[in-house]
Amino acid sequence: MQYIVPGSVVIIGHDSFCDSNLGEVVLPDSVIKIEGDAFGYSRLQSIAFSNSVKNIDNSAFSGCHYLQTVYYNGTKSDWENIQIGYGNEDLIAAIRLYNNSKLISGASLALDGSLKVNIKFNADTSVILDDDELPVK
Repeated sequence: MQYIVPGSVVIIGHDSFCDSNLGEVVLPDSVIKIEGDAFGYSRLQSIAFSNSVKNIDNSAFSGCHYLQTVYYNGTKSDWENIQIGYGNEDLIAAIRLYNNSKLISGASLALDGSLKVNIKFNADTSVILDDDELPVK
């Protein structure tokens, strides 16, 4: 289930989504801070936020073992300037897609009869598969 946070929100507060079953959360550009345990031990699989986020408190994403992808509307340099507290290993370990804003869900590619790759992307993102990476029959 996807939840889009309203544009009036500036801070994602302590325990806001803690232990939730939401699979995907999209934060508006108005959010500047994510407080501790905001997403702790949730079933979050992906999150989207912009370079307006300047601070992610300690343990904001602790126990988010399902988190796979961060859609970040900023550059790698912007990401490196975010103050990220300790206890956010699951956020740091997730795949980051930079310069992503308008998410489109549901695209999928069947590479061979048995392998299916689900992709989420925006209008400005390209997915390129090198022929050397494709499975050989």
